[in-house]
Amino acid sequence: MMTGWRRGGLQVQQYQEAQQPATGEQSVLLWKTGKSALLRAMTSSPTESGDESLRCRLAALESSFSFPRSAMAVQLSTARAGLSYCADARDFLRADRPIRAQDEPRRATRYQVFRDLRGRGFYLTSAGKFGGDFLVYPGDPLRFHAHFIAVCVSLDESLSLLDVLAVSRLGSNVKKTVLLCSPGTDGHVAYTSLQWSGMV
Repeated sequence: MMTGWRRGGLQVQQYQEAQQPATGEQSVLLWKTGKSALLRAMTSSPTESGDESLRCRLAALESSFSFPRSAMAVQLSTARAGLSYCADARDFLRADRPIRAQDEPRRATRYQVFRDLRGRGFYLTSAGKFGGDFLVYPGDPLRFHAHFIAVCVSLDESLSLLDVLAVSRLGSNVKKTVLLCSPGTDGHVAYTSLQWSGMV
């Protein structure tokens, strides 16, 4: 039988091993960003002394680049009551019905929107905490902030005015544009952007 201290130590070790690829990717991205910034500065530097200084900095970057682990942006896994693997701990979270149904037509709508946005070169992640279906990034989420909150709605689905106001207000507060995404029968997706402009 494993003691609590040993199990905790094992969990910490597993967590650190799981975070290793993310910290490695961030370190490489930061190294590439620093190198490209120095190379850009070298090509636009008009003085010889400034150029020499930049060459020294580039050589130092190439030879001994290190980024402290404490400065990395790492997603922390948090444990909440009921979200564990124990079925008894999850029982109190059961509801009679979900807030938004996840039936087959809804899944198909989400998939069509996902496929269209990915085809346009956007990156997508879940937007549950923002009241939407997807957060839409213009590039790699490690480098960019999301610009849009995508809410997938079929063309024949009716929306409550209060829901539309709530999601557009939330989008405004987090500095993102809300997109109502409605796939048509021809395969194209219609996008309607919502922004809260306030009351006059």
